Amino acid sequence: VFFLFEMGLELELERLKSVGRDAFTLGTGQFFLTSALIGTIAARMGASAPTALVLGGALALSSSAFVIQLLNEKGELASRFGRATFGILLFQDLAVVPLLVITPLLGGSGAQLGAALRLAAIKSFSALSL
Repeated sequence: VFFLFEMGLELELERLKSVGRDAFTLGTGQFFLTSALIGTIAARMGASAPTALVLGGALALSSSAFVIQLLNEKGELASRFGRATFGILLFQDLAVVPLLVITPLLGGSGAQLGAALRLAAIKSFSALSL
């Protein structure tokens, strides 16, 4: 959402409602499946678990500005495909917040990681609810 506002796109409440289902079903599936696949590949190539997690999360994201502009130029933003893509991009933009909060915490010891992740989740949900 942050990046979409920067681009100057208006996000009307009705539009957000229309992509809500796509954002949370398709977006969640795409993000977590892609993150898991890339993270697994990174781990099998010798990356540590925290590194694999960060790589998976970071590489599962797309450029909202680029994709929205492309869809707009082709006149597909209002189509079913365009709405689904917009929903996925919206979820990805929201997923940046927890990734930014969790990344510095992954450098700590394993014993503190659980508490740190719970705190990160609380901070992320607080930031997203504002």
